[in-house]
Amino acid sequence: MQVDHFDPYTPGQLTKNFTATVADEISVTRGTTVKALYRDDQWIYVQEGDTVTILNISDPEWTYVRNSENQSGFVPSSHVKIPEDVTMNRPIREKWENENLLVVEPFTGRSPLDLTVRPGEWIRCTSGKPVDDWLWAVRIADEKQGFIPNKVVILATDL
Repeated sequence: MQVDHFDPYTPGQLTKNFTATVADEISVTRGTTVKALYRDDQWIYVQEGDTVTILNISDPEWTYVRNSENQSGFVPSSHVKIPEDVTMNRPIREKWENENLLVVEPFTGRSPLDLTVRPGEWIRCTSGKPVDDWLWAVRIADEKQGFIPNKVVILATDL
């Protein structure tokens, strides 16, 4: 059964084994009771052997894909195999001004000048070049502005 909504720290049991793919994850076996911190609706689930269309690879840890059911979302980059005859380069951006960016990691502002953002939100960068890995950005939904670390967003030109 898939749950459409749950409150943070709601207990549940895993129906499949989960193997960690990045440093901030842990592996957990099927049947383990866990408490979910959040659910990200920008993620989609794919199975081994599924064919997907790669839409964006600007984040080295997450790849934005579309599956055969026309659902788009993020999957760990380690789970995506690009055929050997296909060449894809992750873009290196020197300038971000007026680019729409998709937030892929949460960031909670610590300063009055910071902008708190959540995965799935769209922001527009208004600073030209990142300064010490920080961008001045405007959240498109409400026009609030502030600094965000550039590691929490991906370039959205291919979405």
